[in-house]
Amino acid sequence: MTYCKPYYWNENERSYKDVILWRSEERKTDSFIFMKGRHLPFDSKDPRWPTTIQDPKDYDLIFHSEVLPERFTSYDVLPNNCPAPLVNAKVKHLLETLCLEDVQFFPATVVPAKPKMESFENHDYWVLNICSLYEDVDFEQSETNFREISKDKPPIQSGYKRVIFKELTGQKIPHIGRLIYSKSSIIVSPELVKIFKKEKIKGVRFTQNSEHGDRL
Repeated sequence: MTYCKPYYWNENERSYKDVILWRSEERKTDSFIFMKGRHLPFDSKDPRWPTTIQDPKDYDLIFHSEVLPERFTSYDVLPNNCPAPLVNAKVKHLLETLCLEDVQFFPATVVPAKPKMESFENHDYWVLNICSLYEDVDFEQSETNFREISKDKPPIQSGYKRVIFKELTGQKIPHIGRLIYSKSSIIVSPELVKIFKKEKIKGVRFTQNSEHGDRL
């Protein structure tokens, strides 16, 4: 396949900002294991990350919703405060069909955020673990951010305000992957974007270089 410059996967925060909540203090699973860009479980060899070897059958993937299922189930991707996206069966099927080797899914449970809400337990979504890393950033073309420490010292580089990707051709480039320099950033191929738009997937938007200002 010919692989043009990729896109960023962004949550549609205008629709659902933090209505699906991951309460890390209540969970025995560390959600940051889903930011490694690796198939789980694995031994990270890092004593700070013992949870990467946790058996997936023991994952505690409960999310709390501030709205009822009849509202949030209208979305295919649920923006949330967990590092990993929540996706429904439609998105799961599309990703498994296009790039099975790059993704992994774990069943999630969504329950009410507030005791006074109507009782429910929803099982329509999966935590998406992205198992590939993307590292092809054109640093020479990207625009650097500088931050002033003090008036007596020169500004220091604090990241990139405009990230430019290389144009690549090849068979081994992932359709979805985490940016190796900033694993909170999810990168997707133009082909995946085209499929999502054709299927009218709700809850995610895609942006390119000039629209992205996150740090690397």
